[in-house]
Amino acid sequence: MLARAPSQTVGFGQTIPASCQGLSFLMLSQVLKRVASVTVRDTESYALLKSAGVDVGLSWDVAFVTDATIESVARAHTLLDRSGLVPERTVLFSVRPFDAMYPADQHALERTLAQLSKSLLDRGHQVGILIQSDVASWDEDRTSATRIARSDPRIRIVDCLQDREDPAPVATLTALLNLANIAVGVRYHTTVLRLASGRVPFNLYYSRKGGDLQRRLGLTGCPISDAAGKATVHALEATADSSFDPSFIRRDIQHHFAEALKKAAT
Repeated sequence: MLARAPSQTVGFGQTIPASCQGLSFLMLSQVLKRVASVTVRDTESYALLKSAGVDVGLSWDVAFVTDATIESVARAHTLLDRSGLVPERTVLFSVRPFDAMYPADQHALERTLAQLSKSLLDRGHQVGILIQSDVASWDEDRTSATRIARSDPRIRIVDCLQDREDPAPVATLTALLNLANIAVGVRYHTTVLRLASGRVPFNLYYSRKGGDLQRRLGLTGCPISDAAGKATVHALEATADSSFDPSFIRRDIQHHFAEALKKAAT
């Protein structure tokens, strides 16, 4: 796709995954050298492409420009109410399956999330597991969420995809992450959208893009491989009252995107 009309093509806000190495990375970088503009969302991808001779810029994920609306806030309240969750007491976790592209110990992470959930519930919090993706067998949340929910009948599943008529599901998810007292981002965009909503998540990252957010923004969190030791109840609770101003990120994205479009138009 990138090679079809390179002089009119913009690559914006992506990451080069750690699995893209050797010949794959060589072929990709050769194509990216020909496109009008390339902007990535993490410093490691930026450094990799720079070292390969690609003219690349560094910005952020475009989901940072997402806003909740009055309508999406209403839908989010309805989702929480259907699940029996009160926003001021709710902890939302995201989950995801892991594979060759993003390898991790699935069962170890689920055990950790289940234990964290139980500890939070015992301290008076309410816990919901987000269904945020249902793309295919290799990228769906229901299987993992169901296994975790079976560990304690008090855990609820919050299905962001259940309303097929929702005109703006990303805005609804953003509103949910704003309403929740605590949000734990295993999925990268859980972390991004919690920040975009003006609140700080606990960041449990599995990839270079999540680690990059951790370092660039000084987030509280850890790699999922360290979750059992570092993702404690007290660490999660400490994020509840922390706010975040995403305006500087939004300005940066708008600037870089406008510059990218200029290059593609010349």
